[in-house]
Amino acid sequence: MRPVEALWYAADLDGYRFDAVLRVLSVHEQVINIEVSGWPHLLMLAAPTLPRGPAVVGLPAAAYKSCRAKLPPGAAGRFSPGAICWPGTGEAPAINWRGRPVLSFTPPGGPAGRVQDIKSTLRRYRQLLDRAGFDSAGAVLLERPGGEPYFRQAIQSAYPILVHSLLDNNEQEFNEACRKLIGLGRGATPTGDDLIYGSLTAYHFYRRVSGDAWAGPRYADGVLQHTSPLGRHLLEMGRKGLTPEPLRDFLNSILRGSYKEELLEKLTQIGSTTGFDITIAVLSLLNRIYF
Repeated sequence: MRPVEALWYAADLDGYRFDAVLRVLSVHEQVINIEVSGWPHLLMLAAPTLPRGPAVVGLPAAAYKSCRAKLPPGAAGRFSPGAICWPGTGEAPAINWRGRPVLSFTPPGGPAGRVQDIKSTLRRYRQLLDRAGFDSAGAVLLERPGGEPYFRQAIQSAYPILVHSLLDNNEQEFNEACRKLIGLGRGATPTGDDLIYGSLTAYHFYRRVSGDAWAGPRYADGVLQHTSPLGRHLLEMGRKGLTPEPLRDFLNSILRGSYKEELLEKLTQIGSTTGFDITIAVLSLLNRIYF
């Protein structure tokens, strides 16, 4: 069987130059999550309908449908630079992305907009988010109802420590906040993970438009074991400042001072409440910087 040629792949995958074993973690309508031995995050195979993002190989619709049907959770395979194959699953096609179009999901940089335009954009997105209906403990950061009291209290206590640690470049304080937030909440990516991710990516983008090459703080040993594999994936992407297109476009809109209502709508469509919690973190951190 001839290998499937990917439509595109994420540039961060070029950083892996060694062979490794892998296994399918979970299979969904638009994405297949794969664990690769030695990687700190997942490898994802995506249908064309999924927003493009880091650590992803984008497949044609028919190829994705075939993989979804023939790769059950637990299926074993092998990664080599630019390709994966399934020696134990004869019907599943190998996938090749060598020489295919490559997309980068790092902060693009460039000058920030005028401060008054950024402030106006932040206010307008906050007003729009206030009108949206969602139920998450992260809403406590907006002084809105939502989620269980235990999670709300924990977030209200730990999140200011996280923000201060980023602005003060304090790795010890950062991990103090992470120990309280990682794995906190419900869902495939708990609310605490979403808030850390949104804050890290927002700060990466802010520093980049300010002309700084900022490296995210490192997580303390063992702290990432307190969440799900998808949560660990998200947290590693946040440390590197890598974002899917809806979040990239939203952050660029704020930091250029250019409000576009549809960008918030696209971001909040991610997951059940994940997109909302990421948005809350972005607005909370950038409000702390600009106001």
